[in-house]
Amino acid sequence: MKFETGPTMKKMLPESPTWYTMSSASAHGLTWMLRQASPAFGSELEIKPDLMQAAASAQSAISASGLIVKSYALYYGHDPEPLIRESRQRRAMIDGWMKNAVGLQAQQQENRI
Repeated sequence: MKFETGPTMKKMLPESPTWYTMSSASAHGLTWMLRQASPAFGSELEIKPDLMQAAASAQSAISASGLIVKSYALYYGHDPEPLIRESRQRRAMIDGWMKNAVGLQAQQQENRI
């Protein structure tokens, strides 16, 4: 049996199609993700947290928990909307932070030019 998680996650979480890929790559230590931590061969490994990847991972976790809550609530005959609303609010907070971070990065790039 061949199961590919990426396409399934795109279908299950259409509002965040690439977050799973980004968080999965860092979680599984893919070479290209690890290579970013060391800029040149032979240099010391420098681990810096990528806050955008951490935020994307949080978004994926919140979305996944929302799907689980919704599934269980519907299965047991409850209204999932109040809990799903909380998940949307949490995601909106992180979205706002991510947009601000991107804006700050763009401003820093403009100031360097």
